[in-house]
Amino acid sequence: MAKAEVLFPSGFLEAVDSLDNGFPAVAEDMLEAAGDVILPEFRKRLEGVIDNVDDRSSGQLVDMLGLSPVKVDRDGNYNIKAGFIEARDDGKINALIANVIEHGIREEYGSSKRGAKPFLRPTQQAARRPAIEAARRAFDQWVAEKTRWL
Repeated sequence: MAKAEVLFPSGFLEAVDSLDNGFPAVAEDMLEAAGDVILPEFRKRLEGVIDNVDDRSSGQLVDMLGLSPVKVDRDGNYNIKAGFIEARDDGKINALIANVIEHGIREEYGSSKRGAKPFLRPTQQAARRPAIEAARRAFDQWVAEKTRWL
């Protein structure tokens, strides 16, 4: 039986190896790129519903919107979260305020005291594809830098 041996240049092998070893770095870059797309969309939609809900808004909810650092959960999944810092001047809870805006308030017997003004779901729908594309570009850029010698 004939034997064939294919030898790759050492630079190529190092680049391929770095893809595996560099996963935490590229995962972080990808999630941050996606977050950079999601956050402005989130802010725009939140501001839109607040303007339509209440003229007395203090602006704290919008000001406290941000991204968490990239973290690894107990299952080994990398995550970044868009949400609210919970340190308001008035002692109210941002998550509760956002929930009331998103879903409204219902009184007994099904009458609506304050209608729902969804902003989370529309943000998710509008930002999904652009965020995926941003993450993909971050990955492609990272790979290009690692395999630049080609």
